[in-house]
Amino acid sequence: MPSKEEDTLKGGPPLPGDVQVICDVLDSAKVEDYDCRVVDQLVSFMYGYTSNVLQDAQEISKEMHAETNTIGTDDVAIAMKLQSHHTFVDAPPLHTVGMIASQVNSVPLPEVVERDGLRIPVDDSDLLTNPNVQLEPKK
Repeated sequence: MPSKEEDTLKGGPPLPGDVQVICDVLDSAKVEDYDCRVVDQLVSFMYGYTSNVLQDAQEISKEMHAETNTIGTDDVAIAMKLQSHHTFVDAPPLHTVGMIASQVNSVPLPEVVERDGLRIPVDDSDLLTNPNVQLEPKK
């Protein structure tokens, strides 16, 4: 993505303010190489998230204090908490991930059969390596 100086040197129009903010955030995070579609996607996410939060805040404002039509900071804070519960997923605790990993890793892998071709563990119930076509109809 071109910087503001490079864009001005080319004689092109300056970047829109929101795009420049996203570029500045990427620069401050020391992200040097990225596709220009990343900026478009981040701007789209920013607009979508902001509009959803403001719509929720407006509904909360109507319910909390119907006499005024203004959205307060408390309304926005509550709307952001509501949005975060169904927009973002919290990572499971490290302890839980460790327990699941130890359960999965406790099951030994099947033995590898000595044969020509791809040497992978063969299991009769393994659907990934079994043929998925029926050559003769069943009678």
